[in-house]
Amino acid sequence: LVDRQRASLVELADGRLAVIGGLASEPASPACQRCEAQRQAEISRLKARHARTTPRPADEEEGSGIDEPPPCSVCGETTGPRERFRRARSCEVFDEASKRFQPGPWAHHAGGRAVRLANGRIFKFGLEGWSASDSVYVAETADARLGSWTAAPPFPLPQGTRVTQFVAVGSQVLFVLDRPEDRLVIWDDERRSWRVESLPTSGQWGPRNVPRVALPLAGAADRLLLIHDRDYEVQRWPLR
Repeated sequence: LVDRQRASLVELADGRLAVIGGLASEPASPACQRCEAQRQAEISRLKARHARTTPRPADEEEGSGIDEPPPCSVCGETTGPRERFRRARSCEVFDEASKRFQPGPWAHHAGGRAVRLANGRIFKFGLEGWSASDSVYVAETADARLGSWTAAPPFPLPQGTRVTQFVAVGSQVLFVLDRPEDRLVIWDDERRSWRVESLPTSGQWGPRNVPRVALPLAGAADRLLLIHDRDYEVQRWPLR
């Protein structure tokens, strides 16, 4: 099992457990393993040349100098030897026979959080980018056995949108926003498409009363619990 932080633990349709997304101390992806070996060899060559041409001061720490690999020509990331965690594209599935976690398919997008839908498929969503100014929301889905990932169409709202939470409701995913506050977004997995809708006209949800928590009620596929700052309500799904 790879060391991880803020990952999602998802029970697959067949009962197996999968660890998905978050941050991980993972190796290079299969697509980058050849590049990884090449750039580490290049670092060794540069270090050797640096050691021959540059005398080291007596007080210089061991390991300083050229110790950062060049960016990967495939993914563009620079992963130095001191980096412990990075946003994970890997996932792992627990194998009951061997009692060990086995590697799963590599995702298109790094990091994110995952949920299982009523149709058994897996939906993963997160931010991609290096700063607040260039980050965009990205999503992808996997089949019920977590055999492979398929990238979803682009998120329907522009940069500057802020998603506070998302929750699976049946085979759809509801996104709660606080920017803009007068809209909600739904991913329809059966149609593999996004919808942007106005807030429900019934109930307490409004621009100044965005739910802090949204949860489907167990045993009631058409009921959604919305918890606000000072109150809560149960709404019928789909919202109207």
